[in-house]
Amino acid sequence: MPVTPRPATKRYRFPSLSRWRLKVSMAKSMNLQTWLLLGMAREARDGQRESDRMRELLVMLLCLSGGVSVTAAYKALPRRQSTTEGAIHDVDFYDNMTFYEQFRFEKPQFWQVLSAMQWLRADGAPRVMAIGKEKHRMWVRTDHIFMVFLRRLSYPARWNNLKKILGGSRASLSQIYNWALRYIYSVFCPLVEDIHIWKHRFPMFARRLSDMGAAFDNLIAFFDGHFDPTARPSGDGAIHPTLKDYQTYSFLHSAHGFMYQAAILPNGMSLCWGPYLGKDHDAKTYLWTDILTDLMNIAEELNRVFSLFADSAYPRSRFMQVILKANPGGQLSRAERRYNVLMQRFRIVIENLFSEVTTYWHTLQLATNKKIGKQDIARMFPCCVWLHNVRTIFAGNQTSAYFGHDLIAQESLEQYLSYAFS
Repeated sequence: MPVTPRPATKRYRFPSLSRWRLKVSMAKSMNLQTWLLLGMAREARDGQRESDRMRELLVMLLCLSGGVSVTAAYKALPRRQSTTEGAIHDVDFYDNMTFYEQFRFEKPQFWQVLSAMQWLRADGAPRVMAIGKEKHRMWVRTDHIFMVFLRRLSYPARWNNLKKILGGSRASLSQIYNWALRYIYSVFCPLVEDIHIWKHRFPMFARRLSDMGAAFDNLIAFFDGHFDPTARPSGDGAIHPTLKDYQTYSFLHSAHGFMYQAAILPNGMSLCWGPYLGKDHDAKTYLWTDILTDLMNIAEELNRVFSLFADSAYPRSRFMQVILKANPGGQLSRAERRYNVLMQRFRIVIENLFSEVTTYWHTLQLATNKKIGKQDIARMFPCCVWLHNVRTIFAGNQTSAYFGHDLIAQESLEQYLSYAFS
């Protein structure tokens, strides 16, 4: 007795993919197979669960039953729609205190950052970004993108836990975060490597440090290296291992990770260069930053030499002043020890920078979850430094409080982020 399909007007749901396979395999007629394929496509289009395995099965059955090519079968399928549209919670879902604790920004600051990033339309509404390739493309609002990005970096958590806080699905949240990380790193993170945007402030910085008792009258920033720990690059956690163990292992820190070079200005704004392999020394990575070339060009332009200050691991020059270290078998004089004590009071601000960045963006501290080859680890620390600069413009930090809040009060978020588009 032939099987009569259900009317198309009555909606019929099939609970799992295995049941679909059973019904298609039991179908004897080509018309029934075609009806089942259309039902599967209609169920996917209605917003039900749709996996890559189901799409592959649809393509296979369309090729077998309809005699079409694989490309034509993929085009015949409904495009995957965003599972986050209407699912990720809006800003108004959170109260002011909860929003600041979860995303590190107050609500007015959040919208001001989006406006400065040019992620808002002329009428103030969020833009909509296309994320992913054509077959898996999602259309997501920019405020949702930035919320996912901030929450992922604020606290270490699994996507299964974050979807209870943010809404959306685990796969869509992961895809949104990776897109935001790549976009912000490529567009805005060059700001944290460009020291030229602060050169007009150098005379004021040098004068402030000299008035506070610094041993030099041309210091403009404090320089040091930072080790960002990660998981061991090889093993089950690395899907595409690209580095060996010895390349990322630091004997100084007894851990695997990447090296970065950073500098902090008296107004609290930070600079960052990297990443570099964890096995490399600070003195070697310092030369790779090309900061010496930048300072030489600025000295020719302003007709004045400005220098950085660092610890004894760095080579001393007219552009770099360092903490003094006694020769092997010798000891420092009394004047040299007093010099070290004096300059250590100023150099501590660079350590405060690393502490603040890893505290506010706590995901950096969870080394076991930062798997090289599975996640885009190398871009995380520069993005966190950029976010720290944005927060500093709003509320300052320990460095701006130490040298005077009037220095950071002269900075504007719109002007700072405008350098990314110039």
